[in-house]
Amino acid sequence: MAFCGLASAWAKLAFLLLLPAIAIHCAGLATPYWMKVTTVSSRVNVTVGLWKQVNCSGEIGAPCYGEPLAAVYKTNLLTVTRTLECMAIVPAFLAIVLSVYYVTSPTVRTQRVTVWIMTSSFLAMALNVGGAVAWIFNVPSKHFVFWSMGLSLSGAALFMICGILMVRDFRMFDYKRLYAQKAGKKGKKPLADN
Repeated sequence: MAFCGLASAWAKLAFLLLLPAIAIHCAGLATPYWMKVTTVSSRVNVTVGLWKQVNCSGEIGAPCYGEPLAAVYKTNLLTVTRTLECMAIVPAFLAIVLSVYYVTSPTVRTQRVTVWIMTSSFLAMALNVGGAVAWIFNVPSKHFVFWSMGLSLSGAALFMICGILMVRDFRMFDYKRLYAQKAGKKGKKPLADN
C-alpha cells in the first residue's frame, strides 16, 4: 500500500478493518433480527429488532410484514441497548477519521494520535458489547438471540482487532525521527539517542 506513505502496515491494516467494522455494526443495528420466537404448534414466527419487528406467522408461505415493536418488547433494557449501540458509532467514526489522518499524513503520526485511535476503537467495542449484554438480559423466555446481534458483535470484534493492531505502532514506531524533524524546523537541537 504505497499510497499511504511510510505508515506501518499495522496502521494501514487497522484503517482498512475499521471501515467494515462500522459497516457491519450499522447493518446489525438497522436490521430487525435481534431475537426470534418460533413455535410450530401455534404457527408463530416473529423476529424482533431494536426498532421494529417482522411477523411471518400463519401458514407456511404466508407473507411477512414489518410492524412497530409490540409493547411487551419496549422495556428499559431496550432503551439501554439502543443507546449503547448508537453511542458506539461516535467513537468508531472518530477512530476512522483519526486513522485516515494517521495513515496518510506523516505529521499526524504521533503517540498521542495512536492512543486516541486505540481508545476510540476499544470504546466502540465496549459500548457495542455492553449493548449486546443488555439485549441478552432483555430476551424473554421462549425467545432466542438472532443474527443481527451477531453482526453487531462481529463489528465489535473488528474494533477490538483494530485497537490491538495499533499497539505495535504505539510501541515501535520511529518517533525520534519525527521529533528530530520537528526540532530541525524550529531551529532546536534534535533529541539525542539514549
